Amino acid sequence: MANVKQIQIEGQIPFNYYEDQDLASRFSFMQSPTAGIEVVFAKRETYVANAQGGRTAMFGFEISGQEALGFGWIEALVASIKRVGGSVDTNLVSDLEA
Repeated sequence: MANVKQIQIEGQIPFNYYEDQDLASRFSFMQSPTAGIEVVFAKRETYVANAQGGRTAMFGFEISGQEALGFGWIEALVASIKRVGGSVDTNLVSDLEA
């Protein structure tokens, strides 16, 4: 079992992040009532140009809390956010049981 981690991750994520099955699954877990993690989305969007010549709505997010997660799971979360066109500005993770 993984040690408990203190997590603080902040950034921007596209409105349609849920279309990525891996990322949708990770966000679903974090928002479950049994997880010790809180996910908060900004109420107002910003827009960025996309490859189709249009604009994509981006929302700020903050993931914070304490949960027994492996560093690999957290690294995969950050990679998934970036894979769908999001960005991570803050990525602070510490092992509380080390």
